[in-house]
Amino acid sequence: MGHLKKSFVLGHVQPSTATVSINGSTVAVYRTGSFAAVIPFSTGSFAIVARMDSDGFSTETVRNIFVSEISTSVPAPLPDPKLLTSARTVTVEVSTAEAILKTGPSVGSDTMAYDLFLPEGVRMRSQGSQNGEIRLKLSESEIFWGDERHFKVLPDSAPLPAAILGNIRSQNRDRSFVMYLDLSDRIPFRAEPSTDLMSLKIRLYSTVANVDRVRLDTSGKESFGDEIRWSQPAGDIAEVLCRVKKKIWAYELRYEGGRLACEIFFVPGTGKFGKPLAGTVMAVDAGHSPQAGDGAVSPQGFTEGDVNFQVSECLKTKLEGMGAQVFMTREKGEAVSLPERVRRSAKAGADLLVSVHANAVPDGSDPLARKGYSVFYFHPMSLSLARAVHGAFPKQTGMEDDGLSYGNLAVCRSPRFPAILVETGYLIRPDEEELLIDRAFQCRAADGIARGIAEFVRTYR
Repeated sequence: MGHLKKSFVLGHVQPSTATVSINGSTVAVYRTGSFAAVIPFSTGSFAIVARMDSDGFSTETVRNIFVSEISTSVPAPLPDPKLLTSARTVTVEVSTAEAILKTGPSVGSDTMAYDLFLPEGVRMRSQGSQNGEIRLKLSESEIFWGDERHFKVLPDSAPLPAAILGNIRSQNRDRSFVMYLDLSDRIPFRAEPSTDLMSLKIRLYSTVANVDRVRLDTSGKESFGDEIRWSQPAGDIAEVLCRVKKKIWAYELRYEGGRLACEIFFVPGTGKFGKPLAGTVMAVDAGHSPQAGDGAVSPQGFTEGDVNFQVSECLKTKLEGMGAQVFMTREKGEAVSLPERVRRSAKAGADLLVSVHANAVPDGSDPLARKGYSVFYFHPMSLSLARAVHGAFPKQTGMEDDGLSYGNLAVCRSPRFPAILVETGYLIRPDEEELLIDRAFQCRAADGIARGIAEFVRTYR
């Protein structure tokens, strides 16, 4: 393992009244027989010796590990701005299903923040590269970086991206409003909902507006659009602002031939047959998977993927009891990538996604320093969902609060539906492990999540 001065050791012993020591230091044993302790490490080959004594019987278990010396490698320096700005500008195109644009180049193992997520076929300007990352110039003032594996460099004969924004039209649907923006090229874009979620602004890079007509659809069972306006705030940036009559639930931008479609979704109709979630489709994501070999492992050896799935099964039952149709992003024995979980949910027509997890701490940390549940969100449309679940969860479980947080997490980043990630507790803590593997507690945790979701949907107006 990497260089660590200390880290934690987890384990389980029977009987639970036994005395346990690790490298000569006695550690506390919980009533289930589980224990978690922090021990000092030394570099090089290092032995962890666990000893158990009970009623005159003793035994030892030895685990040998190798701890690296302090790294002497120097992180790659930041690119020289002078060299980058003098580098040749070329046109690149997103060549994978999605490319992530970051706020800056990586420094050593530290990756900068994910900021934009662009679909296959989008073209942009690139000027310079370093260590497998390319510099992307979206405008004179906005520079991003991306993994060069997600882009292809177009021939020198390919023109630099430059789009013309033509006419704009719109269409009312059953519970969504679609804007169609005529564009002469597939250029990068950014969508930003307003704080009150009553408007959506779309920024179009490398674009000049030439808009003659803006058609606001007033037909259909319900007219959702209030106003559509365009502007040219900079020479290479055009913006379209769409105001709507109802609070934005979610949105999706996609290229359809020579136009960019922006679909804004509104709260689904609910409450049929006296059930609060009737008429909705809920995606339940059981985080991690034992087959993938990822996620936390408890002192007794229970895997996070299995525990998450058990809680998710309870949640599915609870949501169905409230009238929802539930889509599970994976089967019990299935390993599914994070992007695929989101794609499956969208394909299933999900109105909302909740990802169920159990927490841990990184190597080198104290496993007993943190406790309780936490909730994460990414988009502003998901904040009130996160608050509702965060408030409902402890009422059913009695768990301590470990926080409500913004998190740049893959399963929460799609704007297609409100999405949150719930950490139901710390699986590596012996006391919370006891709860998380208990079926009754799992169902109470699921009940707290379901009640929060129902309250969010009921009050989202």
